[in-house]
Amino acid sequence: SFLFAVLHAVSSLLFLYVFCVTLPIMEFTYQEEQIADVARDVLHALETAHHDGATVLALSGDLGAGKTTFTKALGKLLGVVEELASPTFVIMRRHEATHAHFQTLYHIDAYRLESATDIEKLGFHRLLADSNALIVVEWPECLGDALPEDTIRATITHVSQTERKLHL
Repeated sequence: SFLFAVLHAVSSLLFLYVFCVTLPIMEFTYQEEQIADVARDVLHALETAHHDGATVLALSGDLGAGKTTFTKALGKLLGVVEELASPTFVIMRRHEATHAHFQTLYHIDAYRLESATDIEKLGFHRLLADSNALIVVEWPECLGDALPEDTIRATITHVSQTERKLHL
């Protein structure tokens, strides 16, 4: 019957969403000396992702998981010459890059933001319009639904004292 066909189609779409959208595209287990290789693979994935504006990478993970360390590795690959420091107290840092696709790296630490509207005070929508920008957001869960739908999400977890796992 028609109702059965509709219910079957909806359940199939729900299955595809749960298993195709929520499962990681990539998974890396690495030690700190291997972080440049992992960052290179992630950067390649970011380069090939299609976005109308800026590419947004949301980095989740516990305190000390390695979000800033990973962003520093991305910055080196992008050709950022200055030292990347955590933007914890200034919320956002802008870095010029020499990469062919990403000429600007915005590094945002959303941990201290009290609401999703706080990100707008930084001109976030203006940043999103820049198709040559890579925006890395640490603590994206603090922003609620302020990030665009096409945000690429990654989680870094502790495997051991010297080993991390990144799910993209």
